[in-house]
Amino acid sequence: MVLLLGVLLFMANVVELSEFFNKQIKKRQIPDFILIKLQDWVEDVENRGLEIVRQTPGYHDKPLKGKFGWH
Repeated sequence: MVLLLGVLLFMANVVELSEFFNKQIKKRQIPDFILIKLQDWVEDVENRGLEIVRQTPGYHDKPLKGKFGWH
């Protein structure tokens, strides 16, 4: 909970997956082990919060460098 100029803001720990990602899940284009890790991460963020989860080794990796196919 944050008090900002007299307005109470509650920090919601909600993870929303994109429609594109949901389509990939339905088409079984994502390996099961990745889906299991994602589900664990989502539950962790929703229960403990993103800032705490980011401190967990393995969840806060360094960004990759270089050009990728989507750039």
